[in-house]
Amino acid sequence: MIRWWHHLVRMPGRPFRLLCHLAGLARGGHRADARQRLGLVADLPEQPYWFHAEEAGDLGLVEPVIRALREAERGATFLVTTGEPAAVARAEALFEDEEEGAAVLAPDDDPGPVRRFLRRADPLAALFAGLPNRSELLFAAADAGLAPLIIDPDDPPPRRRRALRAALAESGGVWVADGETAEAFADLAPGGEARVIGDLRLDAPAPTTQQAQKGDELRETWGPARPVWLALATEPGEEKAVFEVFQSLRGRWHNLLLALAPRDPGRAEEAVAPATDAGYRVYHRSKGGEPRIDTDVYLEDRPHDWPLACHTADLVFIGGSLHHGGNNPAPAAAAGRALISGRSLAAITPAAAALHDAGALLVVGGRDYLEEGAATLLADKERRQTMGQAAQAVAAPHAGAVAAVVEALRATADDR
Repeated sequence: MIRWWHHLVRMPGRPFRLLCHLAGLARGGHRADARQRLGLVADLPEQPYWFHAEEAGDLGLVEPVIRALREAERGATFLVTTGEPAAVARAEALFEDEEEGAAVLAPDDDPGPVRRFLRRADPLAALFAGLPNRSELLFAAADAGLAPLIIDPDDPPPRRRRALRAALAESGGVWVADGETAEAFADLAPGGEARVIGDLRLDAPAPTTQQAQKGDELRETWGPARPVWLALATEPGEEKAVFEVFQSLRGRWHNLLLALAPRDPGRAEEAVAPATDAGYRVYHRSKGGEPRIDTDVYLEDRPHDWPLACHTADLVFIGGSLHHGGNNPAPAAAAGRALISGRSLAAITPAAAALHDAGALLVVGGRDYLEEGAATLLADKERRQTMGQAAQAVAAPHAGAVAAVVEALRATADDR
């Protein structure tokens, strides 16, 4: 009954939405967006794991699951839908190539576009990150046997609770980060209970014994007392600012080493170009060779070895936090490292807030303030140690969240 009421409420606006999309089809610059809103998606990977992130900030929940599925299942493919055109490009950066994954705008929440989308996408399993604003998409996913997981939703306003209750009844469950959110969703989740798994944005493996050993070997080669500053998961254009800060900091710490881990491994050479052009000695670990005592920049372009890079560092800058909404701080937190970031943290707000409140994260302004903050922390070993311990304490309760989600998605895929 609720589903048909949802259709009735949206029916008056359908002709207007259709006209807008038809107008978009007639204009070259908007043609792709209009086709996607109508569910006319094309060139998608075969039988993908499907993730819906309504807003750009919800992509922070999706990224660690995609990385874990990639490690667990060779040849897995992925599809991300989002309600924000600006978030599509950010989502596309999660994938190694077009065959592995695609990102598109979500279809309009009407039966026709949704059915067309699901018929063309043919996903194996589904995950909705954040509060689902698209009831028809949820209903249709359930009809297709996907039993979509709802991860870390916000508490909905009272006027939406009845409609949302009906839609969530068709889901595979509501999984949340903490007990307070679980209580808020007790009357909405299937079976009257939301499962507490922790925050996906704070779950990352600590460095393995092998990674820690390799990290110690690198530190020994470079000099155990030599300061190392890691810029983790950096975005396009951000490396230039980081490198400028590094050059300035070297005026005070002449032996400072910069570790650089770009978010997109395919950008490794582009990311390190400012250092190469300036004549600095770069150790690109994935290309082999031996680290040298006179290494200036350590480039780590393999995300599964980010824990190793974190282990080598004294201080970690959260990439994407100058302009792009912030990237996952979990690897550094799990390694027990002090954190510093810019103010652009929309994609990781809950995780960043928890780390900041615990005293594990120093949030600064732009490039000049980043230099000042990094200098303050590099000069204070005791403070860095205290911050690192606080980061580990924040991350510890969330261990296993990603693995639980991956297990559930793979189980759904196996049943189809």
